[in-house]
Amino acid sequence: MSQLKKEDNEIFKIFRKFIIIFFILFELLAQFFLIKKLFLIKNSIRKYINDFFLKLKWFFIIFFLIITLLIIGFLLINILPNEIVYVIEWNYFVILSFYYLFTFYLWKRN
Repeated sequence: MSQLKKEDNEIFKIFRKFIIIFFILFELLAQFFLIKKLFLIKNSIRKYINDFFLKLKWFFIIFFLIITLLIIGFLLINILPNEIVYVIEWNYFVILSFYYLFTFYLWKRN
């Protein structure tokens, strides 16, 4: 009975890790397509947006897509100790929070 619960717990941990990874990846992809669309229509909304922050968000999201894919690769290979994984996760989310701060500065005040 104890062995079954331990296996169930491991399956749950793996499933939870994949759900979080897919959430982050889809969030980044959604932001990528949003920024791409804003670039396509930037001439018509130029008076509402700050070009510098639009470009900054574009580079930021490209950078984070690449970093996310690398981190997913490292997590799948499982070559990093848990302490390093925790440091990477916390720093990743703190830096990713700046993306939303850039969104605040993207839109011009009238």
